[in-house]
Amino acid sequence: MANDKSPTQPAHPDLEGLAFDLFRQRVGVTGRATEYEALQAYRHAETFLAVREQVRAGALTPAGPEGLQLDSACSPNLPPTHPYNLVAKVHTDRKTGVQTPGDLGRVAKIKAWLDKNPTPENNPDELVSRLNRQFHGLGWDLPTINTARAILPAYCEN
Repeated sequence: MANDKSPTQPAHPDLEGLAFDLFRQRVGVTGRATEYEALQAYRHAETFLAVREQVRAGALTPAGPEGLQLDSACSPNLPPTHPYNLVAKVHTDRKTGVQTPGDLGRVAKIKAWLDKNPTPENNPDELVSRLNRQFHGLGWDLPTINTARAILPAYCEN
């Protein structure tokens, strides 16, 4: 029989390997290695492979990401609060290896605050101290604020 889907002959050559990888990931998350977990992994693998075949056949067209997206690059030599790293998907610290995710919500709040608070001509350091009080932990100086004014608008809706 050509369509025999017995356990000795999987429907797709990648099915067993993918199902096992999914099962291993589920066990790592849940800590349980049950028959239910194995069946769920197998079903998810079947679904994934079916959708992949539909995409390859042209029956489905994957949609691109919608809305604002974080940048895929970071600056590991700069602090995680630097504007370049706030807009990065993940910032990995060069020395410690600690990963910090970017945050479009925080970026929008900082940009809105900077829009409402222009740099004073006579005392620019006053803006620096007010910003660092408003957003605890930023630790920005005036050149960093100027960098933020240049790049943050690209990651905000207004």
